[in-house]
This record gives sequence, structure tokens and C-alpha cells, in this order.
Amino acid sequence: MSSEPVTQGSRGPSLQVLASKGFYQKGGDIRFLDQGLASKVVSTSVLFIAGSNKNHRAQGNVVYFDATVGTQPSGFQGAELISDRAFANWSKEDLAAVHGDIQSRKTSQKVQTLAMQTAQVSICASGTVALDDRVVRENVPLSAAESARVQSALGGDLDNLLGKTQQELDQAGIGYLGKRETRVVPNLRYVTHRRSGENMAKLRLKCVY
Repeated sequence: MSSEPVTQGSRGPSLQVLASKGFYQKGGDIRFLDQGLASKVVSTSVLFIAGSNKNHRAQGNVVYFDATVGTQPSGFQGAELISDRAFANWSKEDLAAVHGDIQSRKTSQKVQTLAMQTAQVSICASGTVALDDRVVRENVPLSAAESARVQSALGGDLDNLLGKTQQELDQAGIGYLGKRETRVVPNLRYVTHRRSGENMAKLRLKCVY
């Protein structure tokens, strides 16, 4: 897999280029003053890494990828900086609404629209953006008590989990690892940034060529 951004023309990368390169990311942010004249930021980005995430893939005439909308500076520069068109026609009031929706972790049409507009001027400039309509499931996270029990049973080394049968897990008192419940991953969900502690909206999108 290439680790270099896909070079794109005015209409964005083609399906064939994305599939062959396997990597694409762009992002940026915009600053605005709220009613109290405090400076705030709304950031947005798109990411496609084939093979690293079962949700990211080029399949048929569709590419599945992620978009993120947050309230922290994006840090993107140079060729990876998204076009100003990602924020075209967004008023200060609209941006303030997006900022507030993210802070309150609201399932927001404005957040979704900004993510899709970002995709339409970047990774999906030569296709049509839509929500990922696949049913994607993930394991339900372990509770703090369950995680502590796993660490204790494995002597603090998770590599000791490799190759264990369900019977061995049951005997160690951590049989639930082999019987994990799953849940459907929504198209829009909130995660917490590991460093800043700020909320970010993550969206599963697709580009149809």
C-alpha cells in the first residue's frame, strides 16, 4: 500500500486511482467569532486507507471511507489541505450551530452536511457522496471490571491470549472474550479525541462513481 496521498485533478481522484493507491486524506478548518467574540474552530477531514480498516474499501463502483468533523485545529498542510470550497456558503451562525452540536454530541443534519460537502470537494469530487448504507457491527467494549479481569488473568500480557480456546478462556474466568456481544455502528457517532478530550463526529460515507 502506498503511503503517499493520491494526486488528484480538478475532478478528484478516480475509483481506479483510489483502489490502486489505497490511501487518501485531506482536511482543514475554519475559524469564526461567536456572539461573545470568542474565536472558535470547526475542522473537517476525510480518510481512506484500504486494508487497514474493514470499513474502508473500494468495491465495485463504490469507495467506502470515513469523514470527521470536530472543534480543534486540523493540522493539515500543503497537498493535504482541503479546498476552501468545503466551507463555501457556511455562515457564522451555521458554523456556530455545528460547533454546538459537536460539543453536545448531537445527531446533527448540519454536521452530516458539512462532512458530505467536504467529501464532495475532495475524495468524491468525481462521484456522488452518500451515507454508507452497509450494516457494520463492532464488539461492545469491555467494562472496566472486565478489562481488569483480562489483564489479571493474562498476567498483564495480552499476547498470552493468542491461541487460547474457548474452554481455556472459560477456565481463566474470561470466557466472555470469546462470546462478545456486537452492536451496529451508526453512520454518525461521536468519539473523544485521545489528546484533547474534545468530541469529534465520525461519519461513515461512500462515493458512488
